[in-house]
Amino acid sequence: MFHASTRPAGSTWLPVFAADRLGIPLALHHMTSTGAPPNRKRAAARRRRPRPEQPSQSPAPPAVAPDLPLSPEQYRELVENLNDVVFIVAQDGTITYVSPVIRTVSGYEPSDVMGRPFSDFIHPDDLPEIAASFSRVLAGQLEPSEYRLRTRSGECRWVRSHSRPISSGGQVVGIQGVLNDITERVENERRVRQLNEELEQRVRERTAELEAACSELESFSYAVAHDLRAPLRAINAFSQFLLDDYGSRLPGTAHEYLNRLRAAALRMAELIDDLLQLSRITRSPMHRKPVNLSAVARAIVDELQAAEPNRNVTVTIADSLVGYGDGPLLRVLLHNLLANAWKFSRQRPNARIEVGQAQAGNGPVFFVRDNGTGFDMAYADKLFRPFQRLHDAREFEGTGVGLAIVGRIIQRHGGQVWAEGAVDHGATFFFSLPAAEMNAE
Repeated sequence: MFHASTRPAGSTWLPVFAADRLGIPLALHHMTSTGAPPNRKRAAARRRRPRPEQPSQSPAPPAVAPDLPLSPEQYRELVENLNDVVFIVAQDGTITYVSPVIRTVSGYEPSDVMGRPFSDFIHPDDLPEIAASFSRVLAGQLEPSEYRLRTRSGECRWVRSHSRPISSGGQVVGIQGVLNDITERVENERRVRQLNEELEQRVRERTAELEAACSELESFSYAVAHDLRAPLRAINAFSQFLLDDYGSRLPGTAHEYLNRLRAAALRMAELIDDLLQLSRITRSPMHRKPVNLSAVARAIVDELQAAEPNRNVTVTIADSLVGYGDGPLLRVLLHNLLANAWKFSRQRPNARIEVGQAQAGNGPVFFVRDNGTGFDMAYADKLFRPFQRLHDAREFEGTGVGLAIVGRIIQRHGGQVWAEGAVDHGATFFFSLPAAEMNAE
């Protein structure tokens, strides 16, 4: 914005800046009619006074004057060589001074601008706000303004101005300030906003496509599961009918074949259920909160013990294990880990399972440890992949999906999961969960 002041008769107003801007003390200087400022007259009078002779001595280094006065010509040269436009606007909005840099910013000569209202050079859409800002500065509210300046060529340049009121005789008579061209910055910001909007639009489109694909996949999964379950149920049922109705007339090998057929059908049904569970875990919404993992683990162990009451298993669960995450998903995670430990320690007469917490490099981690069959660490990278089994299905039942579900749950929580073990020396499964503060971010 442009600002200006009136001046008393016989005086000349020169534009100036604050000390923190130029590094030297400046003010609006009133020159006397002779054109010499008062301090220069006093300095000339002092030079005419006779000085007492001093004893000869080495000349002292010149002292640096902290308040060295500048001549009006020096002030004008300083103002006119600044990169920013300096302006003065009278109280009625008339531009009374503008520095020559205005040519670079607007294409106008200073003489084309001075004497005209500043509103002639403001974009019409920005004028109401700039007029209001002009009034606020006159009232003493110092505030920067950004607006579009109309140039001689008809285009607009973005500028930023800083101004303050000018007083004379206790009355505010105008404003003075500086403005600099910020067109390049504004254009860069516009391009960044445009790129962000385009990126957000692409993200929305990709998200919609992904949601549609997931919806189709879910429908397909349930349709396939339904279509597969029906024949599996028929295979299992008719095999059982053969055994019940004609078992006495069938040879022993026929009994074996039918039993194997039923076992395969049941295993296929179990595999379908596990795949559907893995699919649901990938897509289900999450509701994070503190979860008492100790209580969840005890409830799962009670279920496992009830299913095999004759098992002799020593289970140790640390108190006050609390993780931050989705309660149902963390229960599925612990159930799979504890069921694995329960299953693979079955051949131990004194099976032991431990649930606890340890300290790792990046913070606390939870673990489930057993003294079961263990595994070869050379194949540890396969543990959390679907259908990757390290033990014979005839020795240990399962579909090879349980640990894949564990890995997927930890991935959704933003944590880590890994395992350590040795053949015939048990296994330990570790997992970490991000803290509540990280999830809040």
